[in-house]
Amino acid sequence: DTVSAVYVMPFQSSDYLFNTLAGDLIPSQIRGMGGFYDVAQKLAKDDSARVTFTILPKGQISYMQLKVAEKYPDSARQMSEVDPLKYFKVDELKRSEYYKAGFFPLNSIVHVVILPQDQSTTATANSIIEKTTTGNQTVPASLESSGYFFDSNSGKKIDAMYLYGTTYSANSNDLKISFPNSALASSPISIGTTEIIILAVIGAVAAGAIAYYLKGIKSR
Repeated sequence: DTVSAVYVMPFQSSDYLFNTLAGDLIPSQIRGMGGFYDVAQKLAKDDSARVTFTILPKGQISYMQLKVAEKYPDSARQMSEVDPLKYFKVDELKRSEYYKAGFFPLNSIVHVVILPQDQSTTATANSIIEKTTTGNQTVPASLESSGYFFDSNSGKKIDAMYLYGTTYSANSNDLKISFPNSALASSPISIGTTEIIILAVIGAVAAGAIAYYLKGIKSR
């Protein structure tokens, strides 16, 4: 049996919701260490931004995701490249200082998904991480290298994830994805960032992309 509950509350701005939820769910030492959190906090101030909070029960723990999203209608027409930093409105995307205490290659990921109308469109980037197969699953061959891992770089869906490896920041040159053979024509684009922090208070903060990789490889 499934039991659901719906809570209704007065309309609040995205900025107010983000800071209120983050203040309750994320410890102050995390909020004060920069990284993707700062980018999300700034995006939440835009009038067109939308904040969502999701809880996904998994056994005795729950995966929780606090997300800020913003739509850019018609921005994908005739694009020859995708620059995630343009949408995040920053010149550089840094990891949280929280992760400088060790090697956590799967805890900061930039995820780009493109659905091209022309399925012959192929994607490339300046730095690409090679693939390998582990347990019938395709995974990055190296976690110490920085660059894009393309789960698919052509066809119905272009799916790429940027891994930081041993680095702590990425600029436009690092994160751009280009289409050398053709330009995109009104293709839906989804760009997201994820930083995972294991918290005693809420169990875990995670996203589906990270859970997918943890099945096939382990970080040291």
